[in-house]
Amino acid sequence: MLAIECAVRRREQRNFSSGKAASVHLAASHRLLRGQKFGVGPDAKQHFRIFTLCSAGRDTGNLMFETESLGNHVGFYLAALRQFLGAKRALRVAISDFGSKTPRAAVQSGVLEKLRSRYRRVKVGIDQSRTQGRGYYGELCFKIFATDSTAKERELVDGGDVNWT
Repeated sequence: MLAIECAVRRREQRNFSSGKAASVHLAASHRLLRGQKFGVGPDAKQHFRIFTLCSAGRDTGNLMFETESLGNHVGFYLAALRQFLGAKRALRVAISDFGSKTPRAAVQSGVLEKLRSRYRRVKVGIDQSRTQGRGYYGELCFKIFATDSTAKERELVDGGDVNWT
């Protein structure tokens, strides 16, 4: 729904037809209900709340829109998780560049280096072995993990670029 709303808002801009419509950034908190029985583990529930971010815009080349948006999204989630979980909780970010066998320079400088310098206590790295999300996400995706009180790492956030708009 957020992708549709982003597309509508971009199309309503006066300069849309010139290709210069401004990017749109939205967020939502939503309660979900899975109609089917869902039981892949003790922590998986049929009813849950999610928070999501959605950005839509035109890429100006060299993955500029994708890397900037991905960095903004990861940065937002890290700041929120730090506020919610506290500064001592171990966090890890795994970035995957599906558009290349090795991470491209634009991803290294546009995402990894910026996140590493801004969030020095967060482990930020590349995960080129990730297969989950291939065919769903386009060029880039990420996961954010936190280590719980039992020293078990848990996935908290999953995101990436799609071409829905």
